[in-house]
Amino acid sequence: MLPRRLSSLVLGLCAAFATTLFTLSATGADGDHGSSAEPGDRAAATAVRALTQGSPAEALATVPDDFARLRGYRPEVVDGLLVRADGGCSSPVALPEAFEPACRQHDYGYDLLRYAEQTGEPLGRWARGAIDDQFADRVRGLCHDVTDMERADRCRVAAEVAVAGVEFNSVRQGDGVPEESVLTQAALASAIVGALGVMGAAVPSRRRTW
Repeated sequence: MLPRRLSSLVLGLCAAFATTLFTLSATGADGDHGSSAEPGDRAAATAVRALTQGSPAEALATVPDDFARLRGYRPEVVDGLLVRADGGCSSPVALPEAFEPACRQHDYGYDLLRYAEQTGEPLGRWARGAIDDQFADRVRGLCHDVTDMERADRCRVAAEVAVAGVEFNSVRQGDGVPEESVLTQAALASAIVGALGVMGAAVPSRRRTW
């Protein structure tokens, strides 16, 4: 049990983070739902949908033809996921090794967004939202398989740290094309989510409709 003053501080930080998150998310929240008429590179849009909704084979089959030329690599299927093989988790705190495949998949997803921008047809907010949601679901799901209670608790806190870092940067960047370093300003999110973990809470969901 946390002391009352510390509990109040933690709850205050959580409320501040949630307010910031929802305020930033509200900008343009009604405008982009990933309809077929939306602007953006068609090949990249197809690849994002296959990555987030399809099988690894379907995702691999939809990698844009000139993706390797523009991004400098071709994604690979590793551990049942289509990933950027040299990617990985980038966080101000250490994350479980088990998160690495999800981080590498997320890296490839973000590179699809950068690819679309390079073609001159960036995708809408829905695409980054779908990629972030997939990452959040995957790292949280990994913790469900941990049977030891103490390890499971640590896993859940780490998952919320990772998700908060991603979400913080996405809302900061308006769900647009990711900066090359996706967790550049995650320290605040990490600190707050560490508190969330102590309190047994989770990052508020920003799941997009698309």
